[in-house]
Amino acid sequence: MKSEISGRKRWRAMLVGALTAVATLSVTVLGTASASAASDDTAVSGVSFEWGVNDESGGGAYFGGCNFLSAGAAGDAGASGLWTQASGLWSQSSGNVDVLKPDATGNLVPTTWANKCQNRYGTSVNSKTAGLNMTVTGADPETQPTYSENVVRVSNGSGTVNPATGSAHIEWEGSFTIVYYGGMTYWTISNPVLDIVDGKGSITGTASGYGADMDDATKWITLPTQEITVADLSDVLVTDSGISVTPDYLGVAVSDEIQGRNPQAAKSDANATWWGAFPNTWLEYAVLTGQSSYWYTSDGGATTVQPRKPASPITIGYKLDATPTSTVPAAPGKPTATAVTTSASYGATIGWAAPSDDGGSEITGYTVTLTPETGTAQTKDVDAGSTTATFTSLSAPGVSYTATVTAKNANGSSQPSASSDAVIPNPDPSTDLALSVTPTSDIDPAVDNTFTVTGRGYTGGAAIYGVYVVVADTSVWKPGQNPASANDFTKASAVQASAIKDGTFTTTITVPANTFEYGKRYTVGTIAARQLSLSDRRLDKVQEISLKDAPQPDPEAPSAPRNVTVVSTSRQGELRVNWLAPQSDGGAAIDHYVVTLTPEEEAAPTSSLQSDDGILARSLSLTEINLSQTVQAPANTVLFTGLDPLQRYTASVAAVNTAGLASSSVFSASAVSPAASDANQGDEDGGAVDDDPGTAAGDDSTGAGDSALGGGGSQSGAKGNASVVADKDLLATTGADVFVSALAILLLLIAGGAATVMHRRGARLGETRNR
Repeated sequence: MKSEISGRKRWRAMLVGALTAVATLSVTVLGTASASAASDDTAVSGVSFEWGVNDESGGGAYFGGCNFLSAGAAGDAGASGLWTQASGLWSQSSGNVDVLKPDATGNLVPTTWANKCQNRYGTSVNSKTAGLNMTVTGADPETQPTYSENVVRVSNGSGTVNPATGSAHIEWEGSFTIVYYGGMTYWTISNPVLDIVDGKGSITGTASGYGADMDDATKWITLPTQEITVADLSDVLVTDSGISVTPDYLGVAVSDEIQGRNPQAAKSDANATWWGAFPNTWLEYAVLTGQSSYWYTSDGGATTVQPRKPASPITIGYKLDATPTSTVPAAPGKPTATAVTTSASYGATIGWAAPSDDGGSEITGYTVTLTPETGTAQTKDVDAGSTTATFTSLSAPGVSYTATVTAKNANGSSQPSASSDAVIPNPDPSTDLALSVTPTSDIDPAVDNTFTVTGRGYTGGAAIYGVYVVVADTSVWKPGQNPASANDFTKASAVQASAIKDGTFTTTITVPANTFEYGKRYTVGTIAARQLSLSDRRLDKVQEISLKDAPQPDPEAPSAPRNVTVVSTSRQGELRVNWLAPQSDGGAAIDHYVVTLTPEEEAAPTSSLQSDDGILARSLSLTEINLSQTVQAPANTVLFTGLDPLQRYTASVAAVNTAGLASSSVFSASAVSPAASDANQGDEDGGAVDDDPGTAAGDDSTGAGDSALGGGGSQSGAKGNASVVADKDLLATTGADVFVSALAILLLLIAGGAATVMHRRGARLGETRNR
């Protein structure tokens, strides 16, 4: 809703102040005359009627570019909006009606969609809304006409004229449409009739069209047909050589019954030269269309559109002679234009019918004019015996052409014929251009691959030589990109033009084994054939294909784990081993690690003692320890417990991948003892530390704190170690007590060592059983 309201506001803003009028009225009648049953009336036929409506009807507009004329009755656009060429609403020629405009030399030539908003010098008049500005030379664009001077020509009128009584009656069949603001509002006049009696008369016609509203862009209604006065004519002089008159506009006041959007401006000395109005019935219908005050003087000075509103003179030309004399021939019949495409060129063949009247002098030849939708027209002269002409090298893609023909005799050239229907020598491909490729996935580079390619819509000039089917590496060529040569393609194959039926073909293309490379992207597609392949991109169409997964190499053993370290914990008899994952898994994911602890070779020595009283000697033999654990990936740490605190250990770690392949073990850089790292520190898991220096704490009942039997500064430094070291008080014993004390210490050492050995062996046995 918001965008709709915004659109209405824009439309209203563009149209406010642009209440314009209709352009120049110019009528030319050329035809044959013969005596009628009434001796003072002369019948005329083949009369042509030219009318530019007024300068404003070809002028630059406040919105939509410009106002313009169109041949025929325009169809229903369905809503108020700008016309486009594709809409098909505008026509240069329809039946007896053509739209023309002067060229730089003043000769009338067919109007095109491209130049309909240009003046005779080719300068755009879009949005130019100030004054008349007519300069004959056109040297300065700022002083060139701000309107196109377009006119309509209605041919083949017939009726009677009587110069003696100043009377005439001529009728035409045909319609033309007056289009304002690029198509926002338009209406049609059909079948004009000229009536003059005793030097006064009018032109009437049938009005039809659609109602719009600049204040409400959603309004769009079909209007009923209505007879209107196109022009009131006063002081008409009917002569043997024609009629020349200016329609009544200047000084004409708008009836009070006409309720236009804006009132007629007051007449003043400043606007007297352009102040006036079109006939009342015209204005009444204009109110219904939504234009209303476009057709009379409203507020605005000499630098506005107001001076472009008055109707221009009407000219009716004919020749009434008692003795027939030769004249220029009549215009040839409406030509046909046919596209001609050969293997060598694009072209168009123009055909026409000879004129029904040679003007009393033999036809000597024809001039054919081919006018492109955009660009410069071409002409070709042919002899009198020909009624066809061919133009070649019309290679511009998608450009349409129309043709007109003039006949020539000894007296000169005829008026141009009606324009042919448009033809496109080098048309674009069908709008449903489509490509199908099989297969498109799981392509195996190791074998030959054959693709079936089907195309649809391969029509027009791009397919003149057929089509190339190509396989391309997307890093080398993409659609819309001109190839440098056939080397841009992995593979290319030609489909001849004869193999394309109604725009459809099916073919195959084979890519040899080992041509495709893993890691690259490929497409199968089409481009224009032969030399067009280097410049015409209109047949570029591709389908991407995908290769099967690249084969994986056989897995290998992973590389060794990294940064293997052994660290002691705060708890006696424990070591933790840490490591980093290998840099390579060997092509298969790491499954687990094997971690092994190995004591140093010179572990504890074997010792034996025998007591004096025959107590059984205890042998302390510390054997080599090999401990291993299996750890599932991705873990990279493991804890060993129950280790000999008097021993030092190194660690090794081996990685095993899911293929069952193992790396070589990597050893830690140094050996570490599992003795407690701090005598006063609690367990690693957060156990409390006993601060009482008189209480032994630890894992062994023989462990001592700061007492004489368990000094914290002992060799092991471990809390709970059964090793006995005399403290400074014991070592201070002197004299006879020395031997006794030393013997006691030795016995305690033997007993403690045995207990330690038994404790360690028990721990190992328990660990073995637990495993």
